[in-house]
Amino acid sequence: MARRFGTPRFLVFCGAAAIAGAAAHYLTHMSDLQPVVGASAVVSGAMAAAVRFVFQPGAPLGQTLGFGTRAEEERAYRLPALPLREIFSNRGAISFLVFWFLANFLFGIMPGPLGITEATVAWQAHIGGFLVGLLAFRWFDALPPVAAARRQGPRSFFDRF
Repeated sequence: MARRFGTPRFLVFCGAAAIAGAAAHYLTHMSDLQPVVGASAVVSGAMAAAVRFVFQPGAPLGQTLGFGTRAEEERAYRLPALPLREIFSNRGAISFLVFWFLANFLFGIMPGPLGITEATVAWQAHIGGFLVGLLAFRWFDALPPVAAARRQGPRSFFDRF
């Protein structure tokens, strides 16, 4: 995501994902005084943002599965992002979304994940960061979306999503 957004936008994106994660956790734990670290919300946000472009043909997890030349890799990260409505018709993206939400649900219902620690996972923070990454991606991406790239005209407000 840092490669695609550039450093300044990436840092602002990370801040937005961390804030969204903290807000989601706070909304579900208003009386809890335990501090929460926002790093996992940022990672979740970056994972969701990557869904917008990594599963299409020619993308890093598209047809080549990330095994290509350096030039192919650079081009793959510069593909226009899929609009949100097209994400929900992409098999790879849907599989990832289902697995991600299922994994977070399981971490949420298990008191000590995998018995490794007694601490619980702030799965609400993960979801907050993830939703920002998925829904606000267009505001941070410098590349035009697929629809605008196809018609080679000016972007409308609705092409941003």
